[in-house]
Amino acid sequence: MLRRANAIAIFHAIRLQPGISQREIGDRTGIDKSTVSAVINQFDALGLLERVADESRKGRGRPSEGVRINGAAGLMLGIDIEPERLVVMSAGLDGVPLDVSEYPALPSESEFAGGVSAAVAAHLARGGSTLAEVRSIGVCLPGLVDRSGKLISSSNFRWGAVDVAGELRARFGQKVWVDNDARGAGLAERLFGCCLDVQDFVFIDSHSGVGGALYLEGAIYAGSLGIAGEIGHTKIVPHGRICQCGDGGCLSAYISGPALRDAFRGAGLVANSFAEMKALAEQNIPEAMGVLDEAGEILGLALSNFINLLNPPNIVIGGGLAVLAPYLMPPAERVLRRHALPEGLAHCTILISELSKEPHARGPLAVALQGLSQLNADGAFPW
Repeated sequence: MLRRANAIAIFHAIRLQPGISQREIGDRTGIDKSTVSAVINQFDALGLLERVADESRKGRGRPSEGVRINGAAGLMLGIDIEPERLVVMSAGLDGVPLDVSEYPALPSESEFAGGVSAAVAAHLARGGSTLAEVRSIGVCLPGLVDRSGKLISSSNFRWGAVDVAGELRARFGQKVWVDNDARGAGLAERLFGCCLDVQDFVFIDSHSGVGGALYLEGAIYAGSLGIAGEIGHTKIVPHGRICQCGDGGCLSAYISGPALRDAFRGAGLVANSFAEMKALAEQNIPEAMGVLDEAGEILGLALSNFINLLNPPNIVIGGGLAVLAPYLMPPAERVLRRHALPEGLAHCTILISELSKEPHARGPLAVALQGLSQLNADGAFPW
């Protein structure tokens, strides 16, 4: 287990700093020189690495050498199952996206595995690749997803229980990993985004619903069943608006994409996306500013609850909330000053996700990379 842990730490050090030298790997990870050398040699034998000149060290003597992930060592796929579309993204083992394809939304739960399989085949064919080159597949979708990769339910799709991981592994093998879309997005912040060196943070985002992730002491906290982080279903207004889940007063009923769209419509404005909402706010339209001011106050109340309950050192604002952050955060901060414990607020940094502003979510690739490199993963590749 220790040997695998060291290999994973070295792999991520190389992934995050292409061209890094073995000495720098030791400095970054704290792993001794002989172990670093042995793991690098093993990675070399697997074809995982490329040797490159270390341009940071010039001068007389033997040229210094660095290593980076070999782009031909294999692929990862990220599959984002959204209510309005199906997205397939491919990346090298370093997690850097190479290609992305969009397909129509899946028609029903009974047809989802066939639809995903067809989309993957089309995506790989477009890039001249084969399934044999794929080392890990990450799948994200909205809803309650347990530890085994089963979808318990999804108010976004109106699906019942579906063994997403089981059905896709029957088609693609044991290299499929499935998680909730918000937890995937939170994991992406840790692996690719603003929390690369952060061990504790709360992540909150908004799309078709409001989701979240609790990244505590260096790992996603999933809870007893695996469905922890359902921030959108925390109760924010007693006897409030009805949520998609059927209950009233949920945070999602106030700051999800559909809830904000309805609020804009109620103010006499048409805004069908977060970008369109932001565009109206940029025009300083009073009705738009009023809707976002109210939404920001609701967000601030939710953030106050997170700070008072968890005392997190960091909160990451993602998804559509990140797009609208310039207009949501001022009212949110007003509420935070009123309702968050001053000591907790003083020691909490609120970060705005940059990854969330990209056109396609990185969460599925993060889930694929986590599956490939976790301590208890099955199979020998690449460690």
